[in-house]
Amino acid sequence: MKRTTSIFALGVCLICLGSGCATQGTMNYGRPLEHTISRGKIPKDLPPNVRKEIDSLYSRDELERAEAAYELGEIGKEASAAIPFLTGMLGDFQPLEWRTEITPVCHGEFTSTGNEAAKALAKMGPEGIEALKNAAKKQKNSPVAYQAMSALNKVSRDKKNNKAP
Repeated sequence: MKRTTSIFALGVCLICLGSGCATQGTMNYGRPLEHTISRGKIPKDLPPNVRKEIDSLYSRDELERAEAAYELGEIGKEASAAIPFLTGMLGDFQPLEWRTEITPVCHGEFTSTGNEAAKALAKMGPEGIEALKNAAKKQKNSPVAYQAMSALNKVSRDKKNNKAP
């Protein structure tokens, strides 16, 4: 199922600083993502839709990377081969805004490419949850750990409320 929203880089929202719809502050915008797994290691025997989305995680375009992570999360457990690739994206802090075509600028859902990867991992069952836990332990007191813990907390809240992640 394709997400019906568009993604816009947060930089567009910075135009709104003077009008008060965005708050000032410091934020780690990160560097271009350096993958821990080379693109050549993407398994050839994956379903075409999963392979296409994993390949899109290597895009230079942060919008395409975030959309690919989102789509892998929508596929769920069947995309579990993407877990190591998504885990490598947790450090991708490029800020984004999800919004529909009618949502005013700066009124969408703020996220990042790494946050979309964390949410996708949470939807991949026990293997994805374990990957998030390992990332949080390995990267203590870092933005990566924060993203992993946020996704794990959401899974915990959803379980309490009997919702699927």
